[in-house]
Amino acid sequence: MTKQSIWKKRWARKSKDIMGSTSLDFFALRAFQVLDKSIGPKDDLILEIGSGTGRFCIALAKKYPSKKIIGIDYTDESVALSNKGAKMRGLNNVEFRKADLFQLPFPDNHFDLVFENGVIEHFKNYPEALLEMKRVVKKGGKIIINVNNWYCFPKTIEKKILGKYYPFGYEKSFKHKEVIKAFKELGLTDIKVFAYNPANSVVRFFFFNKIIKRIVSLITLFMEKLLDLLSQNRFSKRCGYMIFGVGRK
Repeated sequence: MTKQSIWKKRWARKSKDIMGSTSLDFFALRAFQVLDKSIGPKDDLILEIGSGTGRFCIALAKKYPSKKIIGIDYTDESVALSNKGAKMRGLNNVEFRKADLFQLPFPDNHFDLVFENGVIEHFKNYPEALLEMKRVVKKGGKIIINVNNWYCFPKTIEKKILGKYYPFGYEKSFKHKEVIKAFKELGLTDIKVFAYNPANSVVRFFFFNKIIKRIVSLITLFMEKLLDLLSQNRFSKRCGYMIFGVGRK
């Protein structure tokens, strides 16, 4: 199964529940809250590459009605699903387009902020995507990435065991130093890199039952908070499910 067919199948399934699929679930909300802390008052034009169901763009558009949000993805199914989700909410400050993240259809120095969530890790040539993100962001603008964390051992071990049977195809897990290096090679400044949300590495295995998933969520979140308390928050920042990286052009 090709990478494109994997995601086409996923978006087709998601389209059966448009409002649910384009909304933030519990752990996506945690990711959004981390992203939102880097949204400034002057970030008026925002781009997401690989917007998927569009849930992050839609959440931004709802919270910031004066900002213009654009999401791009490379499948028709994703774009259609996202635009329907925005239309059903009556949002007119967000739009979704079909585009290639390696050849973005935007001029140089165009956006105030460009971000991605769990996208570039699926490409071995991800530095080329980062270069495109840098090209279209303004001088002084921000680039944000959200990628799998190598130090989130449940996820890293799972991928090692499944190998070619991993359902999302190729997916790189990053070390913190790799993100820092990639940003420095882009010439970015004001770089911040940290992990977050370690509980998701366990809870996601219980997708098959909402009640069990909720119970496991409460237990793992308690353990997460306890370990963060004992380690002065170093546990989450090191072993979280995702690595959040932000830098300024």
